[in-house]
Amino acid sequence: MKNPKVSVVMPTLNEEKYIEEALISIANQKDAPSYEIIISDGGSHDKTLAIARKYADKIVHEPKRTCGAGRHTGMMAARGEILVSANADTYYPHNWLANLVKPFGNRKVVGVIGRVVPKDGDIIDNAFAHAVLHPAAHVLSRIKMHYVDSSNMALSRREFLRVGGFDTDMVSGEDTELIKRMKKHGEVVYAPDAMAYISMRRVKKWGKVYFTYFHATNFVKTHLFRKGHGHYEPVREE
Repeated sequence: MKNPKVSVVMPTLNEEKYIEEALISIANQKDAPSYEIIISDGGSHDKTLAIARKYADKIVHEPKRTCGAGRHTGMMAARGEILVSANADTYYPHNWLANLVKPFGNRKVVGVIGRVVPKDGDIIDNAFAHAVLHPAAHVLSRIKMHYVDSSNMALSRREFLRVGGFDTDMVSGEDTELIKRMKKHGEVVYAPDAMAYISMRRVKKWGKVYFTYFHATNFVKTHLFRKGHGHYEPVREE
């Protein structure tokens, strides 16, 4: 595509189990502006890249192997006016992209955060997402302390470049830290109709209590000190 309006960027590292479902869902978006798909790979040695080549418009390589560095490298290679952050283990409904970029019709908007719900969660995961996470995202958005999930986020390319992009030295919390800088130059909004179905593999690996503790404390540390936890190991299901 010569002149895409939107660039969807996905960092990858050995994601052969999930990536095809994610890419098919992104490739099948309806009523969305023109878009390209960019894979930013951290050195996969499984079938990730072979699968990605069937759907991606561009593949770049980022040896640093952190999510923030991967997203940054992919977005620096993007051509779209709007930069969308996606994950390889996430399913995106047909109307996701159209709903995620719709708020950019307001020129004051520099960032949009979509809604995330469990793809493979149990009854507790689903209830927690519906009763706690979704209302909390609304409230935090209103008080300008956005809860950011980079599996479902869109950014103005102009403002992304203006603030220097992601802090690629951060291991976690880099998405929240970026939004904190970007909102100094415009509005960041929550788009609940832009739903993404995320994998619960990290919850299953860590357990619900530690997962909640990690992300809650990371959220506070990033907002107060612009520094997240210094560890965030990859989780792969056997």
